[in-house]
Amino acid sequence: HHSTLRSQSSISDLFMVLALRFSRVVLHGPTSLEVVGATRDKLLGMLRAEGGDAMHWRYALMANTALLFLLRPGCETPAEAAAMAEHALANTCMELAPLRPLAIAMLLLMLKLSPPDKERARG
Repeated sequence: HHSTLRSQSSISDLFMVLALRFSRVVLHGPTSLEVVGATRDKLLGMLRAEGGDAMHWRYALMANTALLFLLRPGCETPAEAAAMAEHALANTCMELAPLRPLAIAMLLLMLKLSPPDKERARG
């Protein structure tokens, strides 16, 4: 049955492998960046409105993976980055085991893509 932890983990692994292998967001110019930002904001808003427990785990997995793929260096304002980090941190404590590694990957990618703080770099 698809409700067991083992099947959730297997489906999650398969989905991530296929998504990472075959999906790429191609950006051409500022209009594409605006569309990506608007899509990311709308998706994050829908995830917040649904709440973690109300959404079926497969849909939550796909939505959070899409959110991960929409992260781009320097595209977020500090408020947007804080909202994304807050969402990812909340997912690290979710009951749904497949969302935890995805949330950690999102946080690590955000750290990797974030520009270094110039004040700290000088000090």
